[in-house]
Amino acid sequence: MKIESIRLKNFRTFQNIEMKNIPNFCVIVGANGTGKSTLLSVFGFLRDAYQSNLHTALTKFGGSKGFNEIKSRNQDGDIEIELKFRQKPDSPLATYYISINENNGQPIINESIKNTHHNLTGISDSGASNSVSKINLNKFFINLSI
Repeated sequence: MKIESIRLKNFRTFQNIEMKNIPNFCVIVGANGTGKSTLLSVFGFLRDAYQSNLHTALTKFGGSKGFNEIKSRNQDGDIEIELKFRQKPDSPLATYYISINENNGQPIINESIKNTHHNLTGISDSGASNSVSKINLNKFFINLSI
């Protein structure tokens, strides 16, 4: 699989960023505290959300504060993660999108999966799948986070 672009909104230090046209070999360089590890932690976060559930992933990456620690400080709106990727070089572009917020202290998914050319499995609040999968996203996120 090849990631074509990544967009993050309100995810930790990233209030609103997008990386486009990501090459096959990409080196991320920056000073301490600029978000290099945070960028890569997105894949571990999504992996944990798929393997268990959203609440578990938020707790693992945000500690006891969960959602409030993952969400960019002093920002309004949902946490948004969007990945555009191709399963193979000649595959159509697939877009995975998730929007996460909180309601009465509980994490909720406002929107999951948009504009795909494949039938993807989404994350539910409880971890249950919401469709039949042609692309195994769980395996995808596990491979990316290794």
